[in-house]
Amino acid sequence: MTRINRHNTKIETNYGEVDVEFDVIWTMDNHSTWSICNVDVIDYSDETVEYSSIVHHVIDYAISNCDPFGGDSNEETDYAS
Repeated sequence: MTRINRHNTKIETNYGEVDVEFDVIWTMDNHSTWSICNVDVIDYSDETVEYSSIVHHVIDYAISNCDPFGGDSNEETDYAS
């Protein structure tokens, strides 16, 4: 089972605060435990920051601040197997 939730937030980087829009892709294992499978950065406000750096910061943010039922859900992928 997978779930995708869209989030908008500000991420603190070495270059300052960057506005980021991203999806968190969640998966559920056989023990009914949700975990982050991946993140997909949709857009960010400071093009001088490398994409890989933004992804790293977004993963750290998502691990600490996101849950599988937060953000805006994508109804097409909710509860898909």
